[in-house]
Amino acid sequence: MLQAGRVIGEVAPPAMVAVQAEMKPIVAARSATTLVVRLTPDAPGAAGASGATDAAGAVDPATDAVAAVGSRPVTVTVVPRGLRFPLGTARTRTLRLPASGTVEARFKLIAADRGPAEVMVIVRQDVELPLATLRLTTEVVDSDDHDQTGVARVVASVTRPDPAVASRPTIRIDEELVGTRSTLHAAVSVGGDTHHFRVKLGDALRIAGDVQAAFAGFRARLAGMSPSERAESIDRGLRALGAELADRVLDRQARELLWAHRDELDGIVVQTTAALDLPWELLLVRAPGTKGDPDDRFLADYGVTRWVVGAPHPTSIRVRRTRARYLCPQYAEPDLALSRTSAEGEAVARRFGAIAVEPDAASGLAALMSGGFDLLHFAGHARWSPRPEHRQEVLLGGFRPDDTGLAARYSDADARRDLRKRPESETSPLVVLNATDLGRLPAGRTCRTGFAEAFLRAGAGAFVWRGWSLDDDPASPFVEAFYDAFVEGSTIEEAAKAGRTAAREAGDPSGLAFAVYAHPEARLRIE
Repeated sequence: MLQAGRVIGEVAPPAMVAVQAEMKPIVAARSATTLVVRLTPDAPGAAGASGATDAAGAVDPATDAVAAVGSRPVTVTVVPRGLRFPLGTARTRTLRLPASGTVEARFKLIAADRGPAEVMVIVRQDVELPLATLRLTTEVVDSDDHDQTGVARVVASVTRPDPAVASRPTIRIDEELVGTRSTLHAAVSVGGDTHHFRVKLGDALRIAGDVQAAFAGFRARLAGMSPSERAESIDRGLRALGAELADRVLDRQARELLWAHRDELDGIVVQTTAALDLPWELLLVRAPGTKGDPDDRFLADYGVTRWVVGAPHPTSIRVRRTRARYLCPQYAEPDLALSRTSAEGEAVARRFGAIAVEPDAASGLAALMSGGFDLLHFAGHARWSPRPEHRQEVLLGGFRPDDTGLAARYSDADARRDLRKRPESETSPLVVLNATDLGRLPAGRTCRTGFAEAFLRAGAGAFVWRGWSLDDDPASPFVEAFYDAFVEGSTIEEAAKAGRTAAREAGDPSGLAFAVYAHPEARLRIE
């Protein structure tokens, strides 16, 4: 079967299987807990037969889920955050569904430091795209002196991997995180070849900081350059950064595989569980052991999209004109004034009938998040907040650098709080954040999560954001060309390609800065 230029295999008739995971919701620091994963050939019982059980025995209904796995074995992989495996413990188990009854895998985990922790359970078969994803959270406390006796239990929403995505070249990253220590369990799959590998990143926050320090260095060097010198310096610097990024997160065999199949990488997907956000679009595909060539391509040039495991990935994104909103703050602080964002907001209004968010304050955004929307477009300033929180914040019209109040800034933590209040009937919206400074990290320890994870975990169908900037004006040819193509019926992957092409032809490097989190074949439906 041929679809979008790719050969897609037919899927064998399915057997029905449910996947369930359970773990204690409270664990004492430095003590062990057990995660239990079960597969059964029968669908779960009626709603409410399984769910999250608290200390009092109350049960929340769980979603019934079935999957097609046939008679072939599946792998069950556990990706912890704030928990770790004992030395020598396997993080992946292979299970074969029995003709009847249940098959079970138990994973021993040790709680790290006090605070929230989670595990992601990923069921795969044959391809890197999951059959099922389950996410369980737990709270790590100082001691086991608590009265919690129940278990948290979840049943996956399990489906066949979408063959249109599963057949694409893929870089898959499962990130195991304890404190700030990160280990990547990864795979590169392209052209029928797959290479699995592991990379110990060490302090992942330091890597993210190094990347942002490189951007800061670019900005400092660009000051006073002529346009031609500026363009040459930017290209040289971004290529050097992309090559360094590839060397740090991919082993040599993975880089060799990408290079060997460099003419087959169109439509590549970067699939991650990670909160760590690196500029994957800048990863440079070059011959290992060389300094690279001017014709070497960034992943962005191949039309890369990002796929966050466990997030929704609708292929149709509905935007109703009555539910489209935009916010392009008019900054009272002269040093923050932006000359071209008003035109960007007006263009969004013309395309979608979008209405400006009012008031231009945290209360206006809070009301929008909790009430629901189909489209949110932001163009303005953002930052990482000062210590101790280190949160991502969009800065609103009344913001002043010396103002410690909260009315003129809105953080990713605020978004998590408010998005939880949305009605369950809400659709999966399109969110576009075109903000300067969003990727710049302050010195020292920083937060790893941000708006991308906040919106995607809350159900956003597509999230487009500018991860870095080399100047203080968010205006970019990318945005206009992206919207033009998306509105005219292109897939989001094609629309992103159009945006990056427009930016490149205008001599603007910002096309490489935009990350697109979505099903690559998602299309827009305007009502």
